[in-house]
Amino acid sequence: MTIPQKAAAWAKKICKDDSYGYNNTNGKRTGNPDYACSSFVAAAYRAAGVDVPADAYTQTMKRDFKPYGFKDVAEKVDLHTGKGLRVGDIVIAPGKHTEIVINRYHRLAGARGNPRSGKPENGRGGDQTGREISMRRYYDDGWSQCLRYMKGGNDAE
Repeated sequence: MTIPQKAAAWAKKICKDDSYGYNNTNGKRTGNPDYACSSFVAAAYRAAGVDVPADAYTQTMKRDFKPYGFKDVAEKVDLHTGKGLRVGDIVIAPGKHTEIVINRYHRLAGARGNPRSGKPENGRGGDQTGREISMRRYYDDGWSQCLRYMKGGNDAE
């Protein structure tokens, strides 16, 4: 299994476990038990063996992940439709949201909080709604970046 496949498998596993939820509060966003969208994606790659920053933010992911073997391939894919995306690709709308591609049908996994407040539902840890960390069909959330793991010059899938 490749590193991107391992990251996607981890993300799917966490999506199915309601003990993990959403929280974008400093000190509560890196998996104990909640994640923000960017820290969720970072945790997926950390679980796959890539030591990217655990406290990643969408604004800085491109810069922060580049030293670890990631390249922005947005010009090679259609971020509106998802055409050309690969398992493990990270789609990013800087300052807004990020998710990871989890299968060849371009399904995404990500952490999302209350759309009105950005905070965890009911203020409790874990997934209170079944949607705080979940999988969904590809959609365009204004993505402008697509990071692909390409360590050692490999165009990983």
